[in-house]
Amino acid sequence: MIGSSKKICVVLSMHQLIIVLSVLKAKQLGRNYFDCVLLREGAHYPELISRIFTGADIYVVKKIEAKGVWGRIAEIKRLGDNAVESLRLKGAKIEIWIPNKTYHITNFILYHASVGKTVAYEDGLGSYIDSGLLERKAGFRTLAKKILAVVGLFPVYRSFFGVSKIKANEYWALGKSAFSGKGVNLISTDDYISALTSILTLVSRDSLPNITEFSTKGNVVVVGQPLAEVGLCSVQESISKFRRLGQAFIASLGSQKEVCKVIYLPHPTERPDLAEKRLEAFTESGRYSCVSCVYENKNSIEIMLAHLALSGVEVILVGSSSTALYSASISNICTESYFCADSNDLNVEEQRAIFNRFGVKPIDL
Repeated sequence: MIGSSKKICVVLSMHQLIIVLSVLKAKQLGRNYFDCVLLREGAHYPELISRIFTGADIYVVKKIEAKGVWGRIAEIKRLGDNAVESLRLKGAKIEIWIPNKTYHITNFILYHASVGKTVAYEDGLGSYIDSGLLERKAGFRTLAKKILAVVGLFPVYRSFFGVSKIKANEYWALGKSAFSGKGVNLISTDDYISALTSILTLVSRDSLPNITEFSTKGNVVVVGQPLAEVGLCSVQESISKFRRLGQAFIASLGSQKEVCKVIYLPHPTERPDLAEKRLEAFTESGRYSCVSCVYENKNSIEIMLAHLALSGVEVILVGSSSTALYSASISNICTESYFCADSNDLNVEEQRAIFNRFGVKPIDL
């Protein structure tokens, strides 16, 4: 039952879940610390969350379907009202753990509840390459549209456009630059790996990949990206990027390594038909005379790769601006990893610096 004093945690991805467990361990707190955990609709691990955070209420925040600024405002308010009522948070004194890229319902809760303590933790790769307010959102790249978005959303968001813009009591991250200018508590990679391993023990065996589907060596896992789906480029441009990535990757790999299988892991928001086309483009090079497929992963990429690594399967991981590539590299759950840096990408140098720290090899397109 939700009372007048509650501890709430927002978890929007597997990387964030690993970070939260790492922080709990560093602070010597148990998994039963939270009264409520917020997930977003479509997350494929609510049952896993229930097993990890025993005793906590799990609240799933629905996706925003409305179009246009004012339609989105109305829907955010409605969804926020539902969350505040269901969790009995009106006027409640709360401690809230939130990633530094906040979510719409998180902001609404901050608006309605009395926050006694805020613990901010890194969101993933985006925490280190933040390009400013709404910079990555398609349709908000002109100053006029940014101003319209800020003015339109202000009544609900109360100017909370990211935890990095507000004062938290604690900041936790794998690197100090995640919260520039803030006193960051550093998470050790050992704690991160330990948290991932502990999660793997709770995952249903039936949901893990069958080892016989993979070669012992020469597995190339391509991390999918919904570039066109989120409006960052056209469909043809996104396909062309994966074609260039495939060519550049083979050139970087050298002739001494054999590629036995190419597995394309689509992003959860990626269109299946475009995932197939991107894989086809990636494997157009003559070196890929091997089995290739789009793999329907029932868990996160971190869980999948950890399972393969512990089973002795070698994986070469390749991708671009992806938290999955970042977190897999931190965990040493892939044999090798490659990051493609497109000169047209935002914050290329920042991305290079982050990946270089964890031994990810750069590929220039």
